[in-house]
Amino acid sequence: MKLDKFDREILRVMQRDATVSMAELSQYVGLSHTLAGAESKRMEADGVIRQKVTLLDSKETKPWCVGFHLRYTKKTMMVIHLSILKKPYKIL
Repeated sequence: MKLDKFDREILRVMQRDATVSMAELSQYVGLSHTLAGAESKRMEADGVIRQKVTLLDSKETKPWCVGFHLRYTKKTMMVIHLSILKKPYKIL
């Protein structure tokens, strides 16, 4: 899939805040509300946008530990698996 300048701008805005409304997104990228929403949905359907995630504040989740490992695939090149543990690891 080829991305144009509007697609790249939509991705930039959504990467910063995936909860942005379509009205706000359209203002940021200079497209109509309908077109910005359609482009966003198309990129989701095409797999460019795979998922939306929530970032946790480590100060607030201090007793928790976030673990991850990387796995490479032909299609995505790299997949990050995250797991949140209720007890922190002991570092040896």
